[in-house]
This record gives sequence, C-alpha cells and structure tokens, in this order.
Amino acid sequence: MTRVRLATTADADAIRAVGHATWPATYEPLLGAGYVSRGLETWWSHEAVLRGMTTSTTYVAEARGGVIGVAVVGKLDDEPMLWKLYVLPEHHGRGCGRALLERVIADLPAGAARLRLHVAAGNEHAQDFYRRQGFVAVGEVGSSDGSREIRMERPLAARPETTSESGLGEDGYSPVWADDDRPRIPRVADEREALAAYLDHYRATVQMKCRGLTAEQARSRPVAPSTMSAHGLVRHLAGVERWWFQQNFERRDVPFLFITADEPDLDFDPPADADFEADLATWRAECAVSREIVAAHGLDETARPLDWYEDVDLRWLVLRMIAEYAQHCGHLDLVREAIDGRTGS
Repeated sequence: MTRVRLATTADADAIRAVGHATWPATYEPLLGAGYVSRGLETWWSHEAVLRGMTTSTTYVAEARGGVIGVAVVGKLDDEPMLWKLYVLPEHHGRGCGRALLERVIADLPAGAARLRLHVAAGNEHAQDFYRRQGFVAVGEVGSSDGSREIRMERPLAARPETTSESGLGEDGYSPVWADDDRPRIPRVADEREALAAYLDHYRATVQMKCRGLTAEQARSRPVAPSTMSAHGLVRHLAGVERWWFQQNFERRDVPFLFITADEPDLDFDPPADADFEADLATWRAECAVSREIVAAHGLDETARPLDWYEDVDLRWLVLRMIAEYAQHCGHLDLVREAIDGRTGS
C-alpha cells in the first residue's frame, strides 16, 4: 500500500536517491549525459533537496517503509507549479504517481484555479501520464541550454455547492485570509506527521501575517496599551525556536538570539537599527534548524531542559511549541488587524 506524506529533512537522502534513479533513464536519451549530470548536481544534491523543503512543499510516497516517489510543488507567478514528480521505475504503473498528484492537489489553497507544470518535449511517457490526470498542453517554453519543454496545466474544479449540515452560512465561520498559501494540514496522519504539520502551519501563519508589512508597520505598536509589534513577535519566536530545540533539547552551546543578560527584552523591543527583513530571515533559519533536530530524534527521546528539575520528551516539546505559536499567532492577528484592517484565520 502506498502512503503519501509531507517530507521531513530526514528524507533528504531517500529523495535524492529517487532523483538519481530516475533522471538518467528519463533524460539521457532525450538531452544527453551532460544535461543529466548538471541537473543532478543542481536540483538533486542533498543541499538542493533541503533547500526545496523551505521554498516549496515536498511530499514523499512510501511503500513497505521506503520512499518510492517524490513530488514538489511551489509557485510560479503566484500560481501553483508542480516542480517535480518522480517515481522509482520499478513502481511505475502502480498508482504511486497518481497518489502523489492527488495529495498535491488536495493540499492546494482553496481558490487555486489551476496547477501548472513543464515536461520535456520528448518525454511522451510523462506527457501521456499527465494527460490521463486531466492536464492539457498549452504551449512551449525554451530554456538556456536549448531544450524545449511543454507547458501543461490542469484546471481545478471549484468546491461544489453543498447544503450546510450545521445550518451555518459563510458568515457563521471565521473569515479566510485572502491569499492564504499555507500547506494544508493532513486530515489523517500519524503522530509525527500531525505534530510537524501543525507546528509548520503556525510558522506559515506568522510568515503570512507579516507579508506585505513595511518596516515601519512591523515596528508599530497599534494595540494599546500592549507594546507588542509584528517585528517584536518575530524576534521573540526566533529566540524561542533556538531556546527550546538547540539550547535545551540538544544542549548546544549557542548564544541567545537578540537578548542579553542586561537587556532581556530586546526581542519584544527591537532596537532602532533592527532590520525587519533580516530578522524574518533569521527566524526562518532557526525554524529550519528546529525541523532538522525534530527529524533526527524519536518523539520518545528525552532531555533535561536548562534550570529544570525533570526530563521532557520531544513530543512534549513540539506540543509546547505549538502552544507557543498558537498564542502569538493570536497576538499577531490583533496587531495586523489594527495596522491595516486585514483579518482571516
């Protein structure tokens, strides 16, 4: 049975193996060994696979405990774009590619009109697969190496009109953020996947709520008498990521972020020269390190936090971080609404 789930950093080598097993057979006959060598180095190195997990959404398909396929979806011109969909050759024809594609589409934001992709002009096998999945060719595009690709897209059906079982209309639910691009939380998942998905959902909420703010807006404190700001919340969460995962769970000898013993409030109270975009980048980097730590340990593994009197397991820590983000995402909701009136869950 094939199971599709969100990838973690622990899957990087298995994902890379899928690329190295599929690319030579697929592209050498069409584009030559040089193209394959460059492509494997550019798009399938360990670093490139990890980077793709931060800039796009990566899924893996598993069978009998091993990764047999991978899909990566991101954005091109603010529309969903399927960057990768590859399945080990020995598993072709068993529904793995279709399962990956169905999960990708199910997780796309509501309101997405189409899913796009590019496929090599001579790759008839892939083009036939995508046509069977509802994609149509809409043109061609050239690349810097002289190869040609077919542009394909699949229109996405609007959600069907349904009768409300609860009796509530749209006004009975929370408003939705207009350009919500957060990855969909899986409705059925094992414990690790569910915990990681919920934590990443809240991280993506922070990113979403900060999008479009100027440095001045981010620094403003619009919810008097509170002194909270979007900039301060981002700095605080970056420090919390480092504090719990690096300094406490793995006991790494790394310095505090932003705060000092003499000035413990420099996270919530950014100094005059603090750069909002740079601090957002620092927060994203801390999140990436935290993901690597979670992926490297079992949920039952324990650690003794600094200045504590008892051990905690990784499960407790991830739940603690989910609660931390839930609290501060609520704060960020209020701050953003007070800045420009934007609301949405």
